[in-house]
Amino acid sequence: MFKLIWRDLRANPGRMAVSVFAILVSVSLIVWMMGSYDTLVREFDNDAEAYMGNYDLCLVPESPKGPLPPGQYPQFRDPELPARLAASPLVETVNAACQVPRLQIGCGNERGSFDEQTRDRMGIPPQSPILVGNHAVECPYELKEGVWPDMASSSAMEGVLGSGSAKYFSAGVGTVMNVRVGTHVYDVKIVGIVKQAKATPGVIMGPGGMSGPVFSSLFVPVKVCEKITGQPFAPNLIYVQLKEGVDKKEFTENFRQELVQASAAVADTDSIIRRLSSDRSVRSQKDSAEMSVWLVLFSCIFIIFTTLSIGVSERARRLALMRALGLGRMQIALLIAGEGIFLCIPALLGGLAAGFFLVYLLEEGSASVPVLTWSTVLTAAVCAVGGALLASIIPAWRASRQSPLEAAVPSSGFIGKVSRVPVWSVVAGLACVCLQPAALLLPGLEVETRKWIFFWLGYPGLVAGALFLAPPSCA
Repeated sequence: MFKLIWRDLRANPGRMAVSVFAILVSVSLIVWMMGSYDTLVREFDNDAEAYMGNYDLCLVPESPKGPLPPGQYPQFRDPELPARLAASPLVETVNAACQVPRLQIGCGNERGSFDEQTRDRMGIPPQSPILVGNHAVECPYELKEGVWPDMASSSAMEGVLGSGSAKYFSAGVGTVMNVRVGTHVYDVKIVGIVKQAKATPGVIMGPGGMSGPVFSSLFVPVKVCEKITGQPFAPNLIYVQLKEGVDKKEFTENFRQELVQASAAVADTDSIIRRLSSDRSVRSQKDSAEMSVWLVLFSCIFIIFTTLSIGVSERARRLALMRALGLGRMQIALLIAGEGIFLCIPALLGGLAAGFFLVYLLEEGSASVPVLTWSTVLTAAVCAVGGALLASIIPAWRASRQSPLEAAVPSSGFIGKVSRVPVWSVVAGLACVCLQPAALLLPGLEVETRKWIFFWLGYPGLVAGALFLAPPSCA
């Protein structure tokens, strides 16, 4: 059986090469899409850890049932909660922090004066960092530049800025940030830059209706926070680092009563990841990836189906002769199905390599190193092999229905001719298939333009590319 399959494919090398290449492109796209999605999920997980820094969890005050007076935010009922936690044998360190949202924060660098930035960008802008007074003696986050001052004892007007805000304001170590409270403006000198987690809808967290650490912060010492706000330091966020070997559930169970009395809720990396998984933008990206896989699977099935159908038409007389010489219907069907499997095996191996290289190339600047997971490999294999089996059903049924009497009919017309793919069809097919990579790689395009090309031209391009690259069904 293997010799028959190999002999038939060698008799039509052009059809075999084009079919293998088209399936290879489809498999590589599956690997690329799933690999990019896996990389995206890992980045979300890394961001969830970046929100917490070196801490295992944080406590936030639960929002009251009724509305709060203007300018007030949820507070812990028990002001001694940080001290109680610090005295526990389960806890390594505690950092009580006070997040002060809705302050106008800018800088007087080359981007313009504070008043201009306030008028143009401030108010309550999403780019403005949140002032965070805290007690951390050592930096709990990844320090990219500068130093982390002793936030518990320092009284100098200095602070540490998140990298995202630093990039937006073109700020660095030595830049003076301006914090406006009413008519007063306080100058805070930046002495350090820490890595900032990416802002993701549904995970922007903090007091006043939010539930955890903010993603864009200006960290200042406790005394500086008191000076700027004009109020005693009142923590509305408590970071907790557990001792080695202590489980989060164990901590929650031991402090259940104290947390209820203090009206404190627990937020950790798991809760952030759950928020990410339920976030609309993440679901949209996941749905897009799944839709892409289905479209590519359709392309694989269509390509293999066209190839095998042509093979049956070209060898109608030869298959009938095999029937006359004693081959059964099942043997003829296995011959056709075997061709589909034989075509998809090299295409699968090449597609896995090409797809991983494409993911690695496009995600080179990502914080996560692309990894070819077993789920991606299995999905690609199921799409290729499963597509080959599905596409073989009708051609195999047609081949098994060939009558031995057709062997005596002289070949004419299409029968016996070798299908060839025109050069223009190959070029057009490759151009259509490359629309999605081009949308990501072409420089100078706006984000919305890239999305429009990727979704509205890229997906139809996959189907059109399959049609162009597939061998013609008639001469």
